Amino acid sequence: MRTGVTTLHEYDAEDLSLTEEQISAEFAILDRLETERNGARKARKSVLQVEQELDDLVAKLQTCDI
Repeated sequence: MRTGVTTLHEYDAEDLSLTEEQISAEFAILDRLETERNGARKARKSVLQVEQELDDLVAKLQTCDI
């Protein structure tokens, strides 16, 4: 039985059991988070690529006489 602040040792075995539905829901959350993380990685790569392209353009412009 849970009492106030709990540690793993304070849980009954019954508290630790999950239904198939709960496990499926947890995996669905994990899948969604992984998809979001992958999307964030792609976005970050795109931002880094654009920043590099801008840096390259700035370097080219700095060598030109305007």
